[in-house]
This record gives sequence, C-alpha cells and structure tokens, in this order.
Amino acid sequence: MFDNFHKEKKNLWYLLVQVGLFFLIVALASFLVGFGIYGITYFWDQLSTKQKREYAELLRRQQQFQEKLNITVLRAGYLARQKNSEITYVPTLQLEITNTSQEALEALMISVYFKIDKKTFCRSHLPITSLQPAQIMTLVANCIEWVGFGSVYKGLPLIKTSQLLNY
Repeated sequence: MFDNFHKEKKNLWYLLVQVGLFFLIVALASFLVGFGIYGITYFWDQLSTKQKREYAELLRRQQQFQEKLNITVLRAGYLARQKNSEITYVPTLQLEITNTSQEALEALMISVYFKIDKKTFCRSHLPITSLQPAQIMTLVANCIEWVGFGSVYKGLPLIKTSQLLNY
C-alpha cells in the first residue's frame, strides 16, 4: 500500500513538472511571436540605406534651392467668398518670390500648406515657368481644389477663422 502511494506521489510530481514546462514553453513561444511581430512592424517603416541616401540628397538639393530663392509673405488673411447667402472665408497668402542667384530658375513649383491644429486643411500649388536673376514675382496662394470641370474654393465659416492657421 505504501509502495503504491510513493509511486502515485512521484507520478503527480512529474505531472506537475510537465504541466509547468508546457506553460513555460507556451509563454516563451508567445513572447517570441510577439517580439517578432513587433520587430516586423518596427522595421517595416524604416528606410533602407539607399532610400536614406536618396532622402539626404533630396534634402541637400532643397537646401541649395532655398538659398537661391527668397520667399516673403506680404499678406496673410482670409478672402470672403459668397455663394448664395452663405459666406465662406478662404485662407489666402500673398507671396513675394525673389531669385537671389545669378542664374535663371526654370520650372518651379511653390507649394503652400494651410494647417489648422497641425492638420493640413488645404494646399495650394503655384507653378512658375521661369524666374530670371534678381526678378521679383508676386503670387497669391488660395485654398482652391481643382476638379474636373473647374475649381472650387475651400473655405471656413466665420466662427472658425478665430483658430490659429499655420502655413
């Protein structure tokens, strides 16, 4: 009788050890799977070495280009547009662009992004075909959405014009 009791006790101990090892293996496997998923999602958004070099070259070219141009904001405000009885206020910038380099600049695109609460509200793209040395050009940037049949002004109601608008 006591011999069977000791055998039962040993089998119970081994069973508990086996169950514990099983849970330990499951915990380690789930940790490794979770860490693998985290690693994949982390490195998914990373740039490759080639892309980093291309991005650095793009930033260098933009910096050189910005040294050739002087962009000054003459006026910043809203343009009131009326459609039927509703008045909307369209964000507007008047820009003065000066070519400070000794060479002519061709095929330029000036992009203006209007932001409210760090979110882009609208954007304006101003094409410039050529800008001669020391030439000054005045442009107006509005929130205009180009659609297939024309353009539509994107504006704000009067109550929202009190919010801070960044550009």
